[in-house]
Amino acid sequence: AKGASALVKGLAPPADFGKRREGEKRFRNMDEAEEAGRKREKEMFENEDTSFVKTKSGDRYREIKVGTGAAIELGTTADIKYRVLRLGKRSRDGLSGEASLIFSFGYGEDDDKETDVLKITAGETNFIAALQETIIGLKEGGKRRVAIRPERGWKSSNAKCGAAIDVGVVLGVPGASVTEADDCMDLYKVPAPTTYQAKRKLGRRFDESLLLEIEAIKVY
Repeated sequence: AKGASALVKGLAPPADFGKRREGEKRFRNMDEAEEAGRKREKEMFENEDTSFVKTKSGDRYREIKVGTGAAIELGTTADIKYRVLRLGKRSRDGLSGEASLIFSFGYGEDDDKETDVLKITAGETNFIAALQETIIGLKEGGKRRVAIRPERGWKSSNAKCGAAIDVGVVLGVPGASVTEADDCMDLYKVPAPTTYQAKRKLGRRFDESLLLEIEAIKVY
């Protein structure tokens, strides 16, 4: 009996559980609670940086961290790290807010190490279209967040891809859409997923607007 009593006591809620904190408003109904939530969300976004730069091709990026070293220019070689992310539901401008990981390199989050870097040469490396201009000017030690529209990312220009995916979905063939998606992605472009799981994740999202966070570790 004593053992049972100890277990129950250990699971007991904190002493102040259920008590209203000083200055905390008590809501009378769901409408008041939802209105308070909208107000809080608005305040959060008002304090968030929503500025961005647009390239000649219409690709947008935001400086997350301004570097202090040499800048990447056409012909420049550099070591980079990157994360490809899916936009969160609360993103209002395609660049802000939280995002979930699809694949990365150099952060130890996939089949890589935190010390890994990818060596690239601007103007020569086969970048996705959205990165060709947005990487220019990125300084060593800096970090940018780039908005990737489907047609500026990994989506292949093969006109048969969309029809193949649609047929697989309509017929209800298990895995058909994912299989066909592999043929509709251009995985020879940088950045590219390196593991099977990362390729599967990108295969489900490559036709959506995505985010790319790129960090310049060393500019030569």
